Amino acid sequence: MRTVRARAKMPGTTRKPYGPLVVLLSSLVPAQPASAQSPSSTDDRFEQLIAAPVKDHARTLEIADSLLERYAAARDTCRMSWLHSVRSACFDGLGRYDAEMAAVHRSMELFRPGCDSVGLLSTYTNLGSLYLSLGEFTKVDSICTQALALWNPAWKQTRFRNGLHTNRAIARANMGDIEGAQRDFRENLRLASAEGNQLDAYDALSNLGVIKGMIGEYDSSDHFF
Repeated sequence: MRTVRARAKMPGTTRKPYGPLVVLLSSLVPAQPASAQSPSSTDDRFEQLIAAPVKDHARTLEIADSLLERYAAARDTCRMSWLHSVRSACFDGLGRYDAEMAAVHRSMELFRPGCDSVGLLSTYTNLGSLYLSLGEFTKVDSICTQALALWNPAWKQTRFRNGLHTNRAIARANMGDIEGAQRDFRENLRLASAEGNQLDAYDALSNLGVIKGMIGEYDSSDHFF
């Protein structure tokens, strides 16, 4: 999973800014009007969209809006909730924070019992990222803690769990809770290493090195880079 430089006041750390969701755009045909898409092709595009992190925010937003039109006509509120989470991730990357907040709230409004709970976790991840961007670190800590309590180890899309730990760690470091930040990064390192997720493990190691540098343990910090 790719990460971006955090806008929080913790120099050098990386965070998972989102959850969900961009698709390998080269594998998609250009977006068609919603009326021209068959239900099966629409569902295939939806599954592609939620399968990987957002990379091209503007293009992903176009695709999500097109699918949202289709699922709104079908009154599929579960997929609509997921798509608003995708949209919030796109708005985060574009720096459109008012639109991101509106998309997060719409995603939560549409979520119902029986919907994919991983979609809800993606929305919580995006909400935490939004408050991290705004410097609301206490809210980030609270949101991520609540969301992590809902995590089911059987779920496969672990980037949301790792993103929650990362966002909470950065928030805690900004609030002076260095030990709490290190616990979250170490947990990410442990889990990512156990799952063979080399990129998230590398991110966790790098962030631990930043923490060590912040507290003056420069010899230790060199070990993590």
